[in-house]
Amino acid sequence: MKESKLPKRLPVRWLSIEAIVEKLFSEKSDVWAFGVLMYEVFSMGQDPYVGIETGQLLRFLRSGERMSRPELATNEMYEMMCRCWEENVETRPRFEELVAKLHDVLEDESGYTKYYEELERLEEQKDSDQSNENNFLT
Repeated sequence: MKESKLPKRLPVRWLSIEAIVEKLFSEKSDVWAFGVLMYEVFSMGQDPYVGIETGQLLRFLRSGERMSRPELATNEMYEMMCRCWEENVETRPRFEELVAKLHDVLEDESGYTKYYEELERLEEQKDSDQSNENNFLT
């Protein structure tokens, strides 16, 4: 496992516990960040850990707390996110496992009909909102 130490400013909300505490970065810390990215995708771009101050994030994570399931994520997808956020580095999945799981899940399109319908609805709402904004002078 390749690890490196980086003393630069880092995006704390995407970092694993070991990356925050020890500045250790590896494939497994990348898996954690991938779980956060999945959260962003299924929450339609919501910032991670909304309502938690950056200074309180480590305490939150060490207490075993994690972000809750985004509305658009199935239980299966949320379980995958939670596995990415395991405190124990050894129990986090490898990317090969995540790719295989995502492939299997996405082949079964029925589970994501809700997701795509919601995307379509939000896009229509955005277009409607922009159209309404064009009717007013600012």
